[in-house]
Amino acid sequence: MRVLKNLPALLKIAALAILLCPRPAIAAENELPSIGESGGAALSVTEEQQIGDQLMRSLYRYNILLEDPLASDYLEHLGFRLVAANPDARGRQFHFFVLEDPGFNALAFPGGYIGVNTGLVAEADSESELASVLAHEVAHVTQRHLARRLERAQQLTLPYLIGALGSILLAGIDPQLAIAGLTASQAGATQNMINHTRANEQEADRIGITTLAESGLDPNAMALFFGKMQNAARYYRKPPEFLSTHPLTQNRIAEARLRAAELPPVQIEQNPEFELFKVRVVSLAELNPGTLLSIWQDKADKGQLDSDADHYAWALALTGDRQYAKAREELLALLRKDPDNLFYVVALAEVELAANTPDQALSQVQQARRTHPSSYPLVMTEAKLLLAMNQPATARKLLLREQTDRMTPPQLKLLAEAESRAGLGAEMHETQGQYLYSIGDLGGARLQYQLALRKRSDDPYAQTRIQARIDKVREIIELMKDRRR
Repeated sequence: MRVLKNLPALLKIAALAILLCPRPAIAAENELPSIGESGGAALSVTEEQQIGDQLMRSLYRYNILLEDPLASDYLEHLGFRLVAANPDARGRQFHFFVLEDPGFNALAFPGGYIGVNTGLVAEADSESELASVLAHEVAHVTQRHLARRLERAQQLTLPYLIGALGSILLAGIDPQLAIAGLTASQAGATQNMINHTRANEQEADRIGITTLAESGLDPNAMALFFGKMQNAARYYRKPPEFLSTHPLTQNRIAEARLRAAELPPVQIEQNPEFELFKVRVVSLAELNPGTLLSIWQDKADKGQLDSDADHYAWALALTGDRQYAKAREELLALLRKDPDNLFYVVALAEVELAANTPDQALSQVQQARRTHPSSYPLVMTEAKLLLAMNQPATARKLLLREQTDRMTPPQLKLLAEAESRAGLGAEMHETQGQYLYSIGDLGGARLQYQLALRKRSDDPYAQTRIQARIDKVREIIELMKDRRR
């Protein structure tokens, strides 16, 4: 389990770096529009995207994301349901992800990157409650609240800002020690920068509540979830991280209730997949280490597995305890009731992978893909089954056939493994280079590309393409060196 308990502190350090770092001497031809100049140049959407891309590469590199295709796919679908209902969000890029952190928090990066902690998912009692947080964060992005705060920072060029965020956000340092060395006035300036203003929060609430209603979700959920967070704060030594950057008051919660009451009634359909998503996140993140199996064992012994989600949770706990026969039995029973449910299909495949019987699951996954041909979780699962069955060439063809314009780091990592096991040295090194580039390891990416050039490939365009990748990495590295001078 990888849990970054001090992520909020690291975010504060990153914000502080923006305020404290001096303006670098960069050649004019390399300089992008600066933030907060007296001329009033605004941070563009393209520039926001560059910052967000860099931050996401850092999250991938430091293994902070819950990289589960099923959880990612569910959250992306819920997020884009909200985006489709927000007119200001249309035409903009968004990406939703889960952070493996037990804290009660959510965050938005520039460029439409929105994350929720595993701890927040565990506290949500309905899809609408989880969606209320996402809708709120989407509104912060569309209204460009973070961009406006960045523009108020000291005059920094965009390249240096990206570099500062990328290198300091998740640097291998002790964040408590770093914060302790700062003066009170500097810390106050940092907090002022990362906190959203009262006006920002009210605007995000208003837009988020309307978005919930337009999405067919419960507009009352935002006030309910905010009230839950405020009540939870009474039992914490310090309030949840979400409250430190999104301060709540009784008036604000009351306003959210009134705003929701003013909207026309919404016919709400409960999505049973929410409970499966929540169970899976809690299980994978091990939010209750050492107790999860005993909790579900006790419920099973007492006949208290009251829902399909309970049986699913029990099956996941059994899989983690290597009780594969019992887990298989539970999942097969669930699949008889709902044969098209991807949560059950993938979980059964995971049982067979763990039990070293991948051939037992392949046909079912392939059948599910006929109904969901481009499903990210199914493609990844089938590729893993094929690799376990020693069919790397077939796994590679599947991943390449189903790839999108921009493969995710987990996809690239799995593709590199398939190419390595298929004996495709040049292709493996190139893909490994793409993977390292996608997580911000430029030096490692350049080395892999150079190794790819030395290998023979049947692709007549490989040499030209790989050399172009090397040139691009070299250009970025040189620009970063210039920033440090």
